[in-house]
Amino acid sequence: LRPLVENQKPTGFISEIQNLVPSCGKCNQSKGNRHWAKWILSNAKLSPKTRNSNHLELRMTRLEEYELWRKPTQLDFESIIGKEKWEQHWENWDTVISTMKHAQNLATEIKLAISNSHYSK
Repeated sequence: LRPLVENQKPTGFISEIQNLVPSCGKCNQSKGNRHWAKWILSNAKLSPKTRNSNHLELRMTRLEEYELWRKPTQLDFESIIGKEKWEQHWENWDTVISTMKHAQNLATEIKLAISNSHYSK
Protein backbone atom coordinates (compact mmCIF):
# COMPACT_ATOMS: atom_id res chain seq x y z
CA LEU A 1 0.00 0.00 0.00
CA ARG A 2 2.67 2.48 1.03
CA PRO A 3 5.94 2.76 -0.84
CA LEU A 4 9.05 1.30 0.78
CA VAL A 5 11.24 3.77 -1.11
CA GLU A 6 10.64 7.35 -2.30
CA ASN A 7 13.21 9.56 -4.00
CA GLN A 8 15.72 6.72 -3.69
CA LYS A 9 15.48 6.71 0.12
CA PRO A 10 13.63 4.27 2.39
CA THR A 11 10.35 5.55 3.81
CA GLY A 12 10.63 3.30 6.86
CA PHE A 13 7.60 1.24 5.90
CA ILE A 14 8.33 -2.47 5.69
CA SER A 15 6.88 -5.48 3.87
CA GLU A 16 4.31 -6.77 6.35
CA ILE A 17 0.63 -7.66 6.23
CA GLN A 18 -0.43 -4.11 7.15
CA ASN A 19 1.36 -2.79 4.07
CA LEU A 20 0.49 -5.50 1.56
CA VAL A 21 -2.49 -6.33 -0.62
CA PRO A 22 -2.74 -8.93 -3.37
CA SER A 23 -2.03 -7.57 -6.83
CA CYS A 24 -0.79 -8.87 -10.12
CA GLY A 25 2.80 -8.19 -11.09
CA LYS A 26 1.86 -5.71 -13.81
CA CYS A 27 -0.23 -3.61 -11.41
CA ASN A 28 2.46 -3.75 -8.75
CA GLN A 29 5.08 -2.57 -11.24
CA SER A 30 2.77 0.16 -12.53
CA LYS A 31 2.14 1.39 -8.98
CA GLY A 32 5.88 1.65 -8.38
CA ASN A 33 6.74 3.83 -5.41
CA ARG A 34 3.47 5.77 -5.35
CA HIS A 35 0.90 5.65 -2.59
CA TRP A 36 -1.95 3.39 -3.64
CA ALA A 37 -4.59 6.16 -3.78
CA LYS A 38 -2.45 8.40 -5.98
CA TRP A 39 -1.71 5.46 -8.27
CA ILE A 40 -5.34 4.33 -8.60
CA LEU A 41 -6.38 7.80 -9.76
CA SER A 42 -3.28 8.44 -11.86
CA ASN A 43 -2.79 8.18 -15.59
CA ALA A 44 -0.15 5.46 -15.15
CA LYS A 45 -0.23 2.90 -17.94
CA LEU A 46 -1.94 0.16 -15.92
CA SER A 47 -3.69 2.14 -13.19
CA PRO A 48 -7.33 1.27 -12.54
CA LYS A 49 -8.37 4.74 -13.78
CA THR A 50 -6.47 4.31 -17.04
CA ARG A 51 -7.98 0.85 -17.54
CA ASN A 52 -11.47 2.24 -16.84
CA SER A 53 -11.94 -0.23 -13.97
CA ASN A 54 -15.38 -0.37 -12.43
CA HIS A 55 -16.27 0.78 -8.93
CA LEU A 56 -13.12 2.82 -8.20
CA GLU A 57 -14.76 4.61 -5.29
CA LEU A 58 -15.81 1.31 -3.69
CA ARG A 59 -12.33 -0.15 -4.17
CA MET A 60 -10.73 2.91 -2.63
CA THR A 61 -13.14 2.81 0.31
CA ARG A 62 -12.23 -0.82 0.96
CA LEU A 63 -8.53 -0.03 0.83
CA GLU A 64 -9.02 2.89 3.21
CA GLU A 65 -10.83 0.55 5.61
CA TYR A 66 -8.01 -1.97 5.28
CA GLU A 67 -5.49 0.75 6.14
CA LEU A 68 -7.42 1.51 9.33
CA TRP A 69 -7.37 -2.14 10.34
CA ARG A 70 -3.88 -1.92 11.82
CA LYS A 71 -1.28 0.83 11.86
CA PRO A 72 1.71 -0.06 9.68
CA THR A 73 5.21 -0.24 11.07
CA GLN A 74 7.38 2.69 10.08
CA LEU A 75 10.98 2.47 11.23
CA ASP A 76 13.45 5.32 11.65
CA PHE A 77 16.55 3.56 10.37
CA GLU A 78 18.87 6.44 11.23
CA SER A 79 17.87 6.42 14.89
CA ILE A 80 18.20 2.62 15.02
CA ILE A 81 21.74 2.41 13.63
CA GLY A 82 23.01 5.89 14.42
CA LYS A 83 23.46 9.02 12.34
CA GLU A 84 27.13 8.37 11.51
CA LYS A 85 26.59 4.85 10.15
CA TRP A 86 23.46 5.95 8.28
CA GLU A 87 25.35 8.80 6.58
CA GLN A 88 28.26 6.47 5.76
CA HIS A 89 25.81 4.00 4.22
CA TRP A 90 24.45 6.70 1.87
CA GLU A 91 27.94 7.92 1.00
CA ASN A 92 28.80 4.33 0.07
CA TRP A 93 25.58 4.09 -1.93
CA ASP A 94 26.47 7.25 -3.86
CA THR A 95 29.96 5.85 -4.54
CA VAL A 96 28.55 2.54 -5.82
CA ILE A 97 26.03 4.26 -8.11
CA SER A 98 28.67 6.64 -9.45
CA THR A 99 31.11 3.77 -10.07
CA MET A 100 28.42 1.75 -11.87
CA LYS A 101 27.60 4.71 -14.12
CA HIS A 102 31.28 5.21 -14.90
CA ALA A 103 31.68 1.48 -15.62
CA GLN A 104 28.68 1.54 -17.97
CA ASN A 105 30.01 4.56 -19.84
CA LEU A 106 33.40 2.90 -20.20
CA ALA A 107 31.81 -0.36 -21.40
CA THR A 108 29.83 1.60 -23.99
CA GLU A 109 33.01 3.31 -25.23
CA ILE A 110 34.81 -0.03 -25.45
CA LYS A 111 31.90 -1.63 -27.33
CA LEU A 112 31.79 1.28 -29.78
CA ALA A 113 35.55 1.16 -30.36
CA ILE A 114 35.46 -2.60 -30.99
CA SER A 115 32.45 -2.25 -33.27
CA ASN A 116 34.10 0.56 -35.26
CA SER A 117 37.32 -1.43 -35.53
CA HIS A 118 35.57 -4.59 -36.65
CA TYR A 119 33.34 -2.96 -39.27
CA SER A 120 36.00 -0.66 -40.66
CA LYS A 121 37.95 -3.58 -42.15
